[in-house]
This record gives sequence, structure tokens and C-alpha cells, in this order.
Amino acid sequence: MQFAETQEALVQTVVQGMSITFALSFVVLLFATGNVILALLSIVTIAGIVTSVLGIGCRLIQVPTANDGATPSERPFAVQMVEY
Repeated sequence: MQFAETQEALVQTVVQGMSITFALSFVVLLFATGNVILALLSIVTIAGIVTSVLGIGCRLIQVPTANDGATPSERPFAVQMVEY
């Protein structure tokens, strides 16, 4: 049960940190550009990039697993483990 509590705390901390970061970034961009629309579009773009890199906003991409019944030739981008 301890793992679930730790994971929940980490998720809350990440969300809080991202919220603070985006708010401060918006203020900096607003002062740097002097344009609210440009600052807002920049923050939306940065948020989209961050969420896609972290995998938060991208639920359409599925990585095949070793147990899906596909042969290696059917999974050209899958990583194969090799033992030496």
C-alpha cells in the first residue's frame, strides 16, 4: 500500500510543479513579448510538447509487448532483448 501513496504524492507534486512553471513562463513571455495572445499560444504549444513527451496527452500510441503474439518481423520498431 505504501507504493500507491508514494506514487500519488509524486503525481501531485509533478502537477503542482508544472502548474507553477507554466504560470511563471506565461508571465515571463507576457513581459518579453508584450502580447497576451502570443504568450498564450506559446504556453499552449509548450504544454502540448511537454504532455506528449511525458505521455500524458498521447493515448493513441501503443507500444507492442512481447506477449502480443506478433513475430519480430511484424514489430519492426520493438526493442528485442538479447542475452550474451
